[in-house]
Amino acid sequence: MRGRLARLRQRLADGACDTVEVDPDAFDDLVTSLPGVRRTSAGGLARWQYQGRLVARELDATHVAVRVPFDVRDALLHQHPDVFSVPARFSKHMIVVADLGADQAGVVEDAVESAWRLQTRGDVGSGGHQHGR
Repeated sequence: MRGRLARLRQRLADGACDTVEVDPDAFDDLVTSLPGVRRTSAGGLARWQYQGRLVARELDATHVAVRVPFDVRDALLHQHPDVFSVPARFSKHMIVVADLGADQAGVVEDAVESAWRLQTRGDVGSGGHQHGR
């Protein structure tokens, strides 16, 4: 599994992020590579949590809900409307829906890292302070 993540990151580093689709296994590798994130499942759909706090959850085979601050959500929606959306049921929540098939792996990775930083904020041993940008 880590091999897929390494290949995805290498393709991103090579500047191919405009054409890199995120498959569900690579997404799982990405999220679970973050310190403290654990994968569980509910109703057959995956959930990724940091110390019980939601980072992301699978909605269907190609869409995931990612928990990000409202300002980050607004920026993602404005800059990448082809990748991110907010269905009405999430409008009052710090959630953005990412389309994993939108060939924008780099921005999906940024959203996941933002979600992780949101959940690790204030955790002394998490490394969250060191990863903030």
